[in-house]
Amino acid sequence: LFVANLRYKFLPYFYDLMREAEKTGAPVIRPLVYNYQNDRKTYQINSQFMVGDSILVAPVLEQGVTRRIVYLPEGNNWFDYLTGQEYLGGQYIIKNAPLDVCPIFVRDGAIIPTYEPKQYVGEKADDKVKFLVYSSDETKYETKYVHYVDDGESFDYRDGKYNEYELTLKNDNQITVAKKFEKGIDNSKKTVYSSRQKKQRRFGWFPKC
Repeated sequence: LFVANLRYKFLPYFYDLMREAEKTGAPVIRPLVYNYQNDRKTYQINSQFMVGDSILVAPVLEQGVTRRIVYLPEGNNWFDYLTGQEYLGGQYIIKNAPLDVCPIFVRDGAIIPTYEPKQYVGEKADDKVKFLVYSSDETKYETKYVHYVDDGESFDYRDGKYNEYELTLKNDNQITVAKKFEKGIDNSKKTVYSSRQKKQRRFGWFPKC
């Protein structure tokens, strides 16, 4: 149930990754070495994978195992998705993983669009997008994320009927949203809110699509 709920929660993130894959050929599911070629420890790891460049998944692959060793690549700090605990990159950790938990980590500087939980696609209108923002006090950076919106049904995007919004996160926790491209999708009604909880922030955006 936990993994099924995540699937629907992360749908806008997956949609953005599919858009990236269509434009650039970048795979949605990636080996760690794809994003961390300068970290030689990632070369032989095949029991973990990246979803896009922001989420690391380390599933348990053996029956009866309730914890596992996870390698967190060098070059980023990492947040445990469930607990919010921050870890330095470039180290191995032992992660408890009972049957109902899949170890998931998010890199610092990541911006993840999410939907409200649902049981199936189309159960309710996707007129609200929440962004999970992961900012570390240990590093300085300015990161950008482009969120893609189309009608979700037709091929009109091939004629340019879609919107793109560029979100910028600075290390001082300032977040800005700018229209990068907009044509044909009505986002005239939207509300923005922001709150901080430890080092993980939630940033809400309610487009009328």
